[in-house]
Amino acid sequence: MPFFELGEVYPPTWPNKPPGLLERDFIIWDMYRKKHFPEFEKFYYNVPITLATLPTEGLTKEMIRQAYFSSARRIDVVGIRKNGDIWLIEVTSYASVRAIGQAITYFYIWSKLKPLPGPFMAVILGQFFSYDIKEVAKAYNITLIEVQSF
Repeated sequence: MPFFELGEVYPPTWPNKPPGLLERDFIIWDMYRKKHFPEFEKFYYNVPITLATLPTEGLTKEMIRQAYFSSARRIDVVGIRKNGDIWLIEVTSYASVRAIGQAITYFYIWSKLKPLPGPFMAVILGQFFSYDIKEVAKAYNITLIEVQSF
């Protein structure tokens, strides 16, 4: 049984550290959010999503939810833009192959589950992208956004 849970809706002006986001990544997210919040309608944070089917026999509904919640991939930020586009955002201080893999995985699972209607895209926010990361992102239609701290 595939699983996702969007969770609480946050307004674009919410200034606190989102659940699940590392402190060093929050600094990047906060710089981006402060500048671009007018472009967004709302955010969801730490969104669990998985295509896995877990054994559920004998478990309560809440136990099943917790099992899926703890084993699912977690999208750092799902941003709903004012134009209706959905951004699946990975926030990282240094974009590596791990970030690319996460973005590809989130995009693929989202395409299968379609938790929200509308066009969607994978986005990586970071402070530095190597040449190789840029090339791979281009090949997989992942948008890279470089966030400068100054």
